[in-house]
Amino acid sequence: MSTTDAEAIIELDRRRVDACNARDPAAMRVLFADDYVHIHTGGHRDTADQIVAHATKGDRTLAPRTLDVRVYGDCAIAIGPQVMTVQTPDGERVVHMLCTQVAHRFADGWKFVSLHSCAIAA
Repeated sequence: MSTTDAEAIIELDRRRVDACNARDPAAMRVLFADDYVHIHTGGHRDTADQIVAHATKGDRTLAPRTLDVRVYGDCAIAIGPQVMTVQTPDGERVVHMLCTQVAHRFADGWKFVSLHSCAIAA
């Protein structure tokens, strides 16, 4: 059975979550285009290298999630909730978000080019 583009995007995101949780920057970095833009819930903007360093530093874990994926040729939009648990000096903080990701099909496969998250109520 061949993988559909939507399944490829879901797998790409699963790899992102796994690489973050494994604290594996090399595995995470290959999932992002060089011009990747990440917008945090507070509006802060990061590049691919910045988000990889931030996400794999060891104080957070991401829960697996379900995505709604729409594919338009060589571009795809993936929308879904994300739950992140962050260890802080004051204890554990759970952040509930809704994320919109954009992926592009490059010659070497799908990569994320953008993620924008907003905080939502639990």
